Amino acid sequence: MSDAEESNQKLEALNKAFLEKMPGHLEEIQKLWGDLGKGSGEDNPAEALRMMVHKLLGSAGTFGFKEISDLLEPFEAFLNLLMSEERGPTEAEILQHDELITSFRVLVEKAVAGKLVETAEESEGQARTNSDESSDDEEDVTVRVRKKRILVADDAILLRKRLVLAMKSSGFDVFEADHGRAAIAMAKKKDPDLILMDVMMPQMDGMEALQAMRKDAILNQIPVFMMTGQNTMEDVKKAMEMGVQDFISKPYQPDDVVKRINEFFRKRNRVVPTSGFDGVNRILVVDDSDLLRKRICICLEEDGHMLLEAGNGHEALEKAHEFVPDLVLMDVMMPVMNGLDTLRRMRMDPLLSKVPVIMLTSKNTIDDVRAASHLGISDYISKPFDPDSVLPRVHKCLARTKSRKN
Repeated sequence: MSDAEESNQKLEALNKAFLEKMPGHLEEIQKLWGDLGKGSGEDNPAEALRMMVHKLLGSAGTFGFKEISDLLEPFEAFLNLLMSEERGPTEAEILQHDELITSFRVLVEKAVAGKLVETAEESEGQARTNSDESSDDEEDVTVRVRKKRILVADDAILLRKRLVLAMKSSGFDVFEADHGRAAIAMAKKKDPDLILMDVMMPQMDGMEALQAMRKDAILNQIPVFMMTGQNTMEDVKKAMEMGVQDFISKPYQPDDVVKRINEFFRKRNRVVPTSGFDGVNRILVVDDSDLLRKRICICLEEDGHMLLEAGNGHEALEKAHEFVPDLVLMDVMMPVMNGLDTLRRMRMDPLLSKVPVIMLTSKNTIDDVRAASHLGISDYISKPFDPDSVLPRVHKCLARTKSRKN
């Protein structure tokens, strides 16, 4: 059996295990939600429910069930609100979220029956080729690769729409904004993989928006292409100093822009990993979701890294002291010891204080990202994520660490 076949078998087994656990997750969430509404059950059903929803939100999207993660995202935000206000749900909120739980049950039933991935593809209008159709097994539920998300910010509506059409035709998920402030708000909401931004826009121009993004803990890692019809060498130099990946001059052909975007993503995925102290990078993956953690490990193992695993912060610190890792990927919300407390202890430990850390977070834990940034994280990845998209971020972090040592 080849390495690729063995990896595929592992992925299929993980996907099957995830599906088998889904009905149990549904039952637990229904019970905790009922306890929260009645004010009974556990001492703190809101916290237990938030942990359960947070874990499932990240896992579902990563395993290809985007509809489930999209449904649970506002539910997690609502639970965060209840906890911050230290109250239970109102009658109106109970009725509203009872409907959400019902929709969740329907999606779980579809997922277990092997129909949810197909439904998601139809809802997104994805066209399949004849060869794809002949190779698909109707009962096979596979891990879908998320389409790249791109934000286009330009106040010229017709020009923007023409570019968006070309990008959507090439398989990208595309979002739009007509000025800098709208672009920043949209970027925080949609977490794009790339932003194309015009320089000359009303309210806030592209350079001002870029400057604001580079100071923002949430947005400063998003790559940006600048677009302008009046670019000067001063504009180009200023934009490049702020980390712009490319500069597109107007007028342009949309197909040419798409080619540059595709080439950019290809180059990102071809970054060669650096070597650790013993020739192999030791990476510690910390997450209380066994399936999600193993899914990440399979991806990193195929890339030639040595993997260590931990299910909570306490275990992570023990593993880190035994085998000092070259990099740590760590979830924020975990039992026993959460990611932030673990990171604080690492930064106070002479042995671990310089170990780079990539945090795995939910979109609803922005405050946690800011807190982690103050503790010196190297990067953060929002759940749910495409496991394959983790590799370029890991490569970049390891390369940056190696350059500092040299």
